[in-house]
Amino acid sequence: MGETKIVVKKLAHDFELEAFDNMICDDIKFHQLCWRNKNNINEDSNDNINYNSYIESTVSLNFSNDKTNGLTLCPTTKHLENIINQSVINNFNDTANLWTIININAEPIILTILSSDDGWPVPKYYGACGRIIIESYVGLPLTFYYNEPWLRRAKIALYLLEAAQMFTFGNDDYAFYLTDISADNIAIDNYDKPKFVDLENIFILNKNSMATDQRKDWNDLHVSDSGIECDNCFVFSPRDICSHRISDHNYYAICQHILYFIKSKSSMSEGFLHDIPKNILNKYSQLEIMLNECAIPTIEQSRISAGDKLQKILREIVEKEK
Repeated sequence: MGETKIVVKKLAHDFELEAFDNMICDDIKFHQLCWRNKNNINEDSNDNINYNSYIESTVSLNFSNDKTNGLTLCPTTKHLENIINQSVINNFNDTANLWTIININAEPIILTILSSDDGWPVPKYYGACGRIIIESYVGLPLTFYYNEPWLRRAKIALYLLEAAQMFTFGNDDYAFYLTDISADNIAIDNYDKPKFVDLENIFILNKNSMATDQRKDWNDLHVSDSGIECDNCFVFSPRDICSHRISDHNYYAICQHILYFIKSKSSMSEGFLHDIPKNILNKYSQLEIMLNECAIPTIEQSRISAGDKLQKILREIVEKEK
């Protein structure tokens, strides 16, 4: 057996950790959590703090500012307990610790909910110590493969589309929308399969929510459309994503910002599937059409359908054009 490579990852930058420490140490309510005060704090000093309410406030979607970072539950936080129960980290039974992790970086929680052992395209989670987590080393980032032979890139693109499909439809109850998808946040393993290595920013949407204040178009597919001129910026609306049972957000992120032929500052120049060989284009005439339609749909609500058709075409190419 070969050696198991791991990554030891800090959950935040030093300045972010310092800001959080200053916040809890400057607020008398949280002095129990302040490591600077450990010798002067009564062990029962924060027993009356309802950390569940703080957790709920942290993960709720604030429509007044369109929260885009961290862990967000929507359309309501009523499924918070169920989400936490799916996490297998025993330390999270301590609600104060759970609130701390969610505020700093919820990635260890996400890695136990979307376990690699269950086939989710994420690194394997080994554990945590304080504000450091240990996970498997996957491989080099997607950017490293930008100039690989086209058939190899097609294989990786196929797996990227499978990941978009899985995050959206792989769980009967929840959809997982990643809001920081970029080539730098995707690593490729030895089998050319992508793993999403930055899960700090994510929306977990309860697809079976029975909220009484749902919009009338709750069951209509949400179509991602930036609607602004911004050099292909990764623009999305948390309000709109969370107001629909299904969004095409993950397909939008993969197709328009990873695979498509657009030069931009926020994605790889010309797209990961650049320079499609002429013989491939001649043999698979729908390939470029479906890629374009998945990236920038011309037909309303067609992105997911186009993405699934593109996935099918790429699978056929990978299997037949070896």
